[in-house]
Amino acid sequence: MKYKFIEYKYPSGGVLRYVKNKVSKSTMFEIRFDGGTRLNTIPGLAHFCEHMVFGGTDKLSEEEVTEKYFDFIQTNAQTSPREISFSGNIITKEFPSYLDLLSEMLTKSTFKTEVVKKECNVIKQEISAKKDKYFEHIYWQNLYNLFGYDYYKYTNLGTTKSVESITSEDLKNFISKNLVKESMIVHITSPMKFKTIKKLISEKLESKLPSNPDYKMLPIWGDTPKKEKFLILKHQEIEKTYITINLLFKADAFDFENVRVMNLIVEMMRQVNGLYKALRIDNRLVYSFYLYTSYYGDIANLTFETNCDKQNVNEVIKTYANYIRETLKNGFTESSLKQTKRKKTHKKETSEPRASKPLARLDDLYYFGKILDRKKLDDYEEKVTLNDCNDMFKFVLTSSKVSATLFGDITKDELIKKEEFSNLFDFKNIDKDEK
Repeated sequence: MKYKFIEYKYPSGGVLRYVKNKVSKSTMFEIRFDGGTRLNTIPGLAHFCEHMVFGGTDKLSEEEVTEKYFDFIQTNAQTSPREISFSGNIITKEFPSYLDLLSEMLTKSTFKTEVVKKECNVIKQEISAKKDKYFEHIYWQNLYNLFGYDYYKYTNLGTTKSVESITSEDLKNFISKNLVKESMIVHITSPMKFKTIKKLISEKLESKLPSNPDYKMLPIWGDTPKKEKFLILKHQEIEKTYITINLLFKADAFDFENVRVMNLIVEMMRQVNGLYKALRIDNRLVYSFYLYTSYYGDIANLTFETNCDKQNVNEVIKTYANYIRETLKNGFTESSLKQTKRKKTHKKETSEPRASKPLARLDDLYYFGKILDRKKLDDYEEKVTLNDCNDMFKFVLTSSKVSATLFGDITKDELIKKEEFSNLFDFKNIDKDEK
């Protein structure tokens, strides 16, 4: 299973990564600026900037910007330690209009004092809502595992005191230095031809952005020296131990064909006769578990999350690794694939060409009548073969970088050693092992 896309680098340094959309009529995109919270001069500044580009321009009020932006199907914006991004899955013919609006938001925002104060209160409410939530800490610890970003140094929201200190000038300076031509990365899949997309991005966005020739874009893996196979333990006096294991591999959320195959793989792993049997039915090692794939630019992460009793931690890790190893050696079965295809269901179809604004914020790929051709997606999934799944699984596991995070009332002496963990999750020589 090959990982493929067309990549073009604009003379300014901005990057366009394109995948031909063969199974849908929509255009799916993520426009990222490699300038997230790692560049904060004040805690919370990058996230505040993301909010404030919706605060009104010299031509549009705050209400008009928000209404226009979220009137496009499935549009969103977010900030992470690495980037500020704007994404969507919209009607293809509306993509030029979206670029016009985004360009105006990024270059013509006014940052009026009264809007800054209003948005400051919104962010303080976010800080209060997320304070001390356990799974927030897991998320940020995973970001450290993935990219080397320290949660406490690159906190996304900042503190109440720090966001209150942010001024209009701070916001303007951050955007002019970091949301620039040189930091732009566009991931897109569209029925439009590559040449058309390249020209659209150039004329409607890249050419209008400010320039910062001194800007240096980060490599995809970040700046951590620990790039694979490492285990992080956070000791906490809590009743259960929480385990998160990340398997990173090359992939793109906009490569529909590979994503559909990966979806089937995850569903087969979740089956009662799959990982569920090894962990819950045969051994009763865990209370529950989650298995899912997340996409970050041009890499993806197969994540396993679970909670268990402290005495079962090492056995859970070994069982998960051995399940993967056995599946790589023996492959998925035809009956498992057929069972997964039968169980897959989709949202009810509608003839409406647009969705309501609450639906516009959803991340999942739903059917909106004229926007997505769901039948083509179904037809493609039905044609996926067992070899497709086994080849994709082998590609993912034999090329992946591995890391894990544990939270619980357990000490390093009680935990599996890093060397053993590394050996368990080294799948690169699986063919030799089989022989």
